Amino acid sequence: MWPRGLAEYLHTHSPTGEPPWRVFDRNLMAKVLEDHHLPARLVKFLPEDAHSAVDDVLDELLGLHPPGWMIAHQSIETILNLVRAGNVILVGWGANAVTSELPNVLHVRLVASLERRIARIQTREHLGRDEALAFIECTDRGRARYVKRYFSREVADVLLYGLVVNTDHFSDVEIVRLVGDAVLNRQRSLRLGARIVHA
Repeated sequence: MWPRGLAEYLHTHSPTGEPPWRVFDRNLMAKVLEDHHLPARLVKFLPEDAHSAVDDVLDELLGLHPPGWMIAHQSIETILNLVRAGNVILVGWGANAVTSELPNVLHVRLVASLERRIARIQTREHLGRDEALAFIECTDRGRARYVKRYFSREVADVLLYGLVVNTDHFSDVEIVRLVGDAVLNRQRSLRLGARIVHA
């Protein structure tokens, strides 16, 4: 996975004594639950998933989980705390919107053709083609819905990002080097701990 490869690249190329780079992607909501002393079982009900807004409301009414706005607020707190700590790579959960005004954050968007995305998901998730397509559509819908609902932003708005990379044209190693060098250059120019956010 590219985020962990990127973390290794940044750690290797950062000045001696820098803290290691940490990745929060699928595990970000587990960190939110831990930070706010919420039960781990709630992770399956959290708002970026592809459940509809109607499902969210019904689940809240039935008491299956706290209101989505409460979880969103708690995730914002956790994201900002991680960014303050430094040397962190955040993937999804509106992190690009949460950190959009912070000068020491590099916002990165990776894009690819649908066929290339399907092939990657098939390999990563061990799915057939149709299941991989459904997975992509479900994930994209959930992420777009979450960012629109809680931040009034569009995930696909290229102006939210300092760097947009079409991964059809680069290998994973090249992507890691391209993004990593951009982060290291930003870090040097700001003389602050850099942070990365990917949508």
